[in-house]
Amino acid sequence: MRVPERYYDEIFNFAGQWDMPSSCGLKIIQKNDKTYIIVTELYQDNPGTSVTYAAESLYHQICEIL
Repeated sequence: MRVPERYYDEIFNFAGQWDMPSSCGLKIIQKNDKTYIIVTELYQDNPGTSVTYAAESLYHQICEIL
């Protein structure tokens, strides 16, 4: 299954469980004084950990780049 590119702005490479190279779709929306981070599972295009299993770690990795 392939995820249409309209659901994300870029591919974000992150360290998954046990530092396994992983990737997800990433969309960052800034509205008023809030920032919304949306990650999308890429299914067959993700070589590693699912965003569901790496949510907290993924959150911290994304916030480091903001």
